[in-house]
Parts: sequence; C-alpha cells; structure tokens
Amino acid sequence: MQMSYHLLVNPGTPQAWKIQLQPGTNRVGRDEENDFTISHESVSGAHCEFTVSDAGVFLKDLGSTNGTFVNRAPVTAVQLKPGQDLQIGQVAMILEAESRP
Repeated sequence: MQMSYHLLVNPGTPQAWKIQLQPGTNRVGRDEENDFTISHESVSGAHCEFTVSDAGVFLKDLGSTNGTFVNRAPVTAVQLKPGQDLQIGQVAMILEAESRP
C-alpha cells in the first residue's frame, strides 16, 4: 500500500494550508526556487528538505538560521512519523499521512 504525505502548515488556525509532498526530494524555504515557498521572515531562503520514499519521510535541515524542530527539539536530520509536530523557523506544521490504493 502506497502512502501519501502532506504537511499541514499553521494547524488549528484560519491560515492553515497544505503542502502535498511528492516522492523524492521536496525543498522548502523562503526563496521562490524551492519546491514549496513559505513567506515568513523566520524561514531561511533554503530552509530544509523532505525526502519521501517507500521507507517514509526523512527531514534534513539545510543550515537554516532559525532552525528546524520536531516535537520542539532541534534536529539536523531525522526520520519523521505521521502526527509529529514540526516547526521551521517560527512556522508550525504537522506531518499527516494517508494510504492510497
């Protein structure tokens, strides 16, 4: 069974929106060259990347200024589990997964 992953950005707020992660590398940051742009002053130009494979989702910080956090702990590289709270800079998100046939 194939899993589909997305990030819920600003969860629990009227400004909540989703980033649908694609298989392979998904680069996130403030610059428009990224796969997904988050326009917030606490997010670095190239902040982090999410790699999606059959093994799940792997998060890697790209030397960001304000850090990348999982469950409030700073990380540089970590395997993620659905439901974990993430924060890049000051932007909160949750990793969500759904199975696809």
